[in-house]
Amino acid sequence: MTLMPEQTVLPLVDKSSRQEITAGVSFQHPDIIANADVVQQYLSEPYYWRLPKQFKRSM
Repeated sequence: MTLMPEQTVLPLVDKSSRQEITAGVSFQHPDIIANADVVQQYLSEPYYWRLPKQFKRSM
C-alpha cells in the first residue's frame, strides 16, 4: 500500500469504528508504527487502521 507523502499517521479505530485515535501512532520512515501499550489505553482489541479515502470504494 502506498500512501501520499503527507499521510504520515493513520488513525486506529475499534471494531465498530466508533472510536478513532492517533495516540501512540507515529511515523518512522517508511513505516507507521502503533505503540500497543498506548493504544490499549484508549481502544479494546481488535483495532484496525482506518484507511485513507483513496483506498475506499464508493458504493
